[in-house]
Amino acid sequence: MNSVNDIDQLADGSSQELTAEEVSQVDETSRKKMRKTIACEMEQFLKNGGSITQVEAHTMADPPTKPKSGYGKGAI
Repeated sequence: MNSVNDIDQLADGSSQELTAEEVSQVDETSRKKMRKTIACEMEQFLKNGGSITQVEAHTMADPPTKPKSGYGKGAI
């Protein structure tokens, strides 16, 4: 079911075939709904005393380290 004209399950439980334009509109509507949901959740988080810290691009919590080998270091 990967083609554009496959039957898609809609939010109300009904099914219908969608054209490429309709799929695009559904995707855009879904994105707008998700953005609105995230914005509301973020606003509520901030109202409750939460804070947001912006992190620089390409920052890692656990930077890579040189591999360690223990081969031959122990007694036989």
